[in-house]
Formats: sequence, C-alpha cells, structure tokens
Amino acid sequence: MKRRSALFCALLVLGALVPATAAAAAPRPMITGLSTHHGAYWGGEQITIHGSGFTDVREVRFGASWAPVLSIASPSSLTVRVPWHDYATVDVRVRTGAGRSRRSAADRFRFGRPSMTSPIMGGWTARQEQRISAQVRAKHHGVRTVPAPHGWTPAVGRTALRRAQSWLGLPYSWAGGNGSGPTRGVCVHNGGDLDCHVIGFDCSGLALYAWSPYRSLAHFAATQKGQAGRFHPAIGQLVPGDLVFFSGSAGSQISHVAVYAGGGLIVEAPESGHAVRTSRLSDLVAYSHYSGATRPLTGGARGRGPAGLTASALPTGGGPVTLHGANLANVTAVAVGSARIYSFAARSAGRLVVNLPAHRAGTATIAVSNPWGTAHVRVGYVAAPHAGRLSPQSGPLAGGTTVTITGRHLAGVTGATVDGHPLTVVVVSDTQARLTMPAHAAGAVAITLQSPFGAADPLTYTYADPAPPTASPSPSPSPSS
Repeated sequence: MKRRSALFCALLVLGALVPATAAAAAPRPMITGLSTHHGAYWGGEQITIHGSGFTDVREVRFGASWAPVLSIASPSSLTVRVPWHDYATVDVRVRTGAGRSRRSAADRFRFGRPSMTSPIMGGWTARQEQRISAQVRAKHHGVRTVPAPHGWTPAVGRTALRRAQSWLGLPYSWAGGNGSGPTRGVCVHNGGDLDCHVIGFDCSGLALYAWSPYRSLAHFAATQKGQAGRFHPAIGQLVPGDLVFFSGSAGSQISHVAVYAGGGLIVEAPESGHAVRTSRLSDLVAYSHYSGATRPLTGGARGRGPAGLTASALPTGGGPVTLHGANLANVTAVAVGSARIYSFAARSAGRLVVNLPAHRAGTATIAVSNPWGTAHVRVGYVAAPHAGRLSPQSGPLAGGTTVTITGRHLAGVTGATVDGHPLTVVVVSDTQARLTMPAHAAGAVAITLQSPFGAADPLTYTYADPAPPTASPSPSPSPSS
C-alpha cells in the first residue's frame, strides 16, 4: 500500500511540474496583422507588425529579404523598415529565440509597381518631385561663363562648378539633363520607375551641363572619365570643377560622377527620390569605390602606365616612402593590400612620395596606378633596432673602453648617442654592434642606438674609476728589551 501511495504522489508532483515548465517556456511569435499589406518594390517605408511573442526578436524577413527592426514597442507590436524586393506577394516572418512565426493570410505583403504618391527609395514621391522641380526651375538664374582660349584654367573650373551649384535642390531624374538644362528622365526599373514624369538631372547629366560651354560630353559617366580630359589628379590635387568618379566595386564599370567643389566637398545628383546636393567626398569614398578624377579640357596623348619602380624602405610603423620610376606624373592611386591611397606628399614624372600604413617587418607589395596602367613594387618594412645587453656595463672616466651591444635588427644602425651626444658605432652583424666609450664624468649614462627606422631603448653604462689600492699597514716596532 505504501508503494502505491508513493507512486501516486510522484505522478501528482510530475503532473504539476509539466504545466509549470511549459508555462515558463517563451511562446512562439505569431503575426495577427500589418499596418499595411502592400508597398512599392523599393521599400523604405516603416510599417508596424501586430501579433504576440515579440520578445528576443532575432530577425524579420519579407520573403527572402531581411528587414531592419526599428523599434519593439511591446511583445505585441514592432516597427520595421520594408526592404527592397522585386514584384511579388510574400509572407512576413518574425524569428525569436522561441522559433519563427507560422505563415498566415495576416502576414501577406505585396510588393507592387509604385504610384505617383509612393515614397521613392524612402524619399520624395514623384508628385512631390514634380512640384519641387517646377519651383526650382522657376527661380533658376544663369551663370556667367568665362572664356577658355587655351583649355583648362582655374576660372573655367570654378565656372563649371557654379553651373552645377545653380541647380541645388532640383530632383534627380534618371537620364535627365543636357547641355541646356534639366529634362524629363526615363522610367527604368532601378528605383527610377517614375522618372519619366520628372524634370531633373542624373549624375552624368549634371556633369555634362556643368561643362557644356567648354566641352561636349557623353551622357554616360564611364565615357566622361576618359573623354573630358587627359590629366587625372589625385585626391590631394583636386580643384573646383574637376570630375570625380565612382563604381560599385573594384574593377566594375564607373557608375557615378560628381563635380568637385573644394574643401573635400562635391556637388552630385545622387539617386531617384533625392535632389542635386552638396556631399562630402569622404562619405562616398567610404561606401563606394573611388575610380579617380579627370580635369576637363586638359590635353595630351594617351599615356603609359608606371614602370621601372624602385622603393625606399620604411619603419614598421609606416610613414613616407619615395618611389622612383617612369610615368609617375599622373598616378591616381597606390594600393597596399585593401588600403588605397589617393593623395601624395610629392609627385613628378620620375618620383612619387606617398605615406604608407604600418606593416609587420618584411616586405609588402604595393600597386601604383595611373589612368593607363598599374605597376607593382616590393617595399621593405624594417623594424627599429632592439638593444638587449651591454658588455661591459662600466668603465673608467678616461673612456677608451670597447663596449659590445647584443640585440636584434642592428644591421641598419647608423649611429649611437651617449646622453644625447653622437657616437660612432661599428655594426658587426644584425645581432651585434660595438662602440668605444668617450671620456665622461663619473655616473650613469644612457647609450641609445639610432637607425633610419627608429631608435632602440637605451642601455645604462656607468663611469667609475677603480678604487686606489689600500696601503698595507706598517709593522709595529718591537718593544725594546
């Protein structure tokens, strides 16, 4: 009887624990509705998802497209930004630590064709663009041009810049613009589906308008780079009016052009839903691939790529390197691994000085490019000397002691100092160097080895004359007898 009672009690306890454990587990998320069930395929709008179990949210997807979560108001409500997705009707799914929401009619979202009142790429609607375009065009005034009898001049570049700036605030329109001003664009399925209803500029249309009094340019950014001029300045050499070019990734075709405005700024027509604006060049370099610049009206035949390169060595901490070779006057970029450098301390036909980043001791291959080619050269990174041991560590005040220093990276040592005063050094090997100590007052001094790639940590040497010999005591006289 006791056995049955014990078993019965155990079952009761187990039965009580199972519901408690289930109650403690987080519920699987469920979607009961969306604030809107349709939108333009380019996304960008904010919508609210209603339901339950919205705790520990890991991700939200519209079909296969990931959507950024903007806020979670409560376990029953969260706000997301609709992602880009081609025309389709998809399920919205919420995933938490407890699992993924089940599909239902309540989570359906339709990506459809945009209307004139759809926010374009998260910006204006086409209807707003039409209204803003009309306002900007009504207020626009022309820019007085200066003559260009001998090709490019600073005044010509500034004139081209002012022409681009005169249309700040005008909406973007894909394929819009010509030498006379803004035009209707072309409706194209890349976010510009409504641009044929909008009078404006695209990026290359703005560039060709800016330079139209002086140069006839194609309405295509990739063509404009080689067509506008033969001189291709580095970023550090840009002046107002220069055209700067970008692509989506290294090696891909140029897809964007802007007019340099000075002070690290550019004037650009960015994309549908936005206006001609002033932007920071560094922002574009950060998220797209910089493809160089062109100074319109500059002449000269097609050039040659860099050749015959040699390079000086530099410290592991990085710094200026001098490259010698041929065809360096139009170098536009130097690449070290994934780092790309566009400005130079000095540049001429046979010499280029560029600041390279830090690198471990050894050699690194750098790529040097101009508009017509790329050449590679190996650059040596040399570690600063390391002094580990001094022998002997002391000597007389009169000097003349030969001291041996043992360490690493000593082959490049060019000299030494004793408390800041120069001293000649003899390099025996990469691990050993010798020097002769000069006369000095009594006390400790610091010996520092120097090289073009840095200085070693100092070692201490002590000047001290040996103590005079102690006189032997005189024998005591014998007591007289």
